[in-house]
Amino acid sequence: MDNYGNSNFYYDWIMEKNNFYGKNIRANNGQIYKMSPRHAMWCIPQVGIDANVQGRINQNYGYSGYEKNLPPLTSIDPLDDN
Repeated sequence: MDNYGNSNFYYDWIMEKNNFYGKNIRANNGQIYKMSPRHAMWCIPQVGIDANVQGRINQNYGYSGYEKNLPPLTSIDPLDDN
């Protein structure tokens, strides 16, 4: 999961099997269908991150706010009331 935003099975599968994303097909409005590995996970709305006052929600890779992420916890202190 550490590298999911850069490389993942879902992205590889879509690029191989889907006729739009992997073959530069144009939509009716002229835009080319594009996808990157980060699109396998959606952004977390900032309102959801801000509403979580008793913990920390990190933003998914590739979206605004990702640069503020903290490393995941490796252990939880059972005596910590905060």
